[in-house]
Amino acid sequence: MRSKIRFLVQVFLIYMFKKITLMNNMFPIEHTYFDEHFYTRKYQDLLVKVGPSRTKLYHHFLKYGIKEGKAGSEAFDIKYYLTSNTDLKNLYGDDYVAGFKHFLEKGKYEGRDLSPVLNMTYYLEKNPDIAEKYGNDINGIMAQFLREGMSEGRPSSPYFDFDAYRQRYTDLRIIYGDNIREYYTHFCTHGKEEKRLALKWLYINKFIYYFFI
Repeated sequence: MRSKIRFLVQVFLIYMFKKITLMNNMFPIEHTYFDEHFYTRKYQDLLVKVGPSRTKLYHHFLKYGIKEGKAGSEAFDIKYYLTSNTDLKNLYGDDYVAGFKHFLEKGKYEGRDLSPVLNMTYYLEKNPDIAEKYGNDINGIMAQFLREGMSEGRPSSPYFDFDAYRQRYTDLRIIYGDNIREYYTHFCTHGKEEKRLALKWLYINKFIYYFFI
């Protein structure tokens, strides 16, 4: 009897392992364009609707978030991606699913604006050590930006200067202090929508953000 139970348990464990492996293959969690902490920080209602599970949040992003134009991480914002790349906006309009497919297949390799704080061409030009280290490994570059680039305060977009953003807003300095990464995250989650300015050249910056992006 015990041997039969042991056998059934082993069969069940093998079944669950295969099921989990299949799910992981079907829904690979990309650290470059999705981060659950960013996602729930920008869309706080999802903590209640979906819960804190990373897997469930990622599935929500794939099934609903992209279609609704939701941003998945500091490194990629589908709505910004289409708006700031006018050729894609003309081609896809508000079809965020098609735009996301373009990003995965072509866009991330083309040096485009990917988010309010990341332009791939600019990032590599201003950080030649990253370009030399990663070469054409775009996923590696995006992961490096999320893992280290923001925390190091690396220049990453012609439209965002974290130090100018920090110096301009006392309320942010009080909250975030010297936590450099938080200024990138705040601009993506709230700052840009609040029309906050993130460059030293005030008037040109205001013109760009209010009328073009």
